[in-house]
Amino acid sequence: MKRVLIGTIVLFSISSLMVIAFFMFAPEDRTNAAKEAWRRIQKDKAQACLDDLRKTLKDPDSARIVSFGLVKEKSEAGGEISYYLLKYKAKNSFGAYGQAEQGYDCSGSECHEDPLYNLNQQVKELKTKISARQRLR
Repeated sequence: MKRVLIGTIVLFSISSLMVIAFFMFAPEDRTNAAKEAWRRIQKDKAQACLDDLRKTLKDPDSARIVSFGLVKEKSEAGGEISYYLLKYKAKNSFGAYGQAEQGYDCSGSECHEDPLYNLNQQVKELKTKISARQRLR
């Protein structure tokens, strides 16, 4: 009985060390693929949003999640909007990493771009441009 217990402990220890070594010396792409697969199994909203975003990227395999969270803010029209904000980094056409953000609506079973986020961002940009022009006068 003791031999079986010792054998089980040794086998568990060796397999644990192999898993640690695999992730420690593995390239970033391999470890990222394992993390993404785990997030998909868990039906993670951040991963669902990133998968939706990848359809529009030039190098979809390079996309990485920087942060993800629920944001509630006042809209430029006076109401309150809430959306999930995905900050991500991905390679651009020149091979350099750039960082951006996109608002998502994850109310249903799928995540898709939130049109209210996009509209609110455009209004903010226009207000900034208008106030900059007024300062120049």
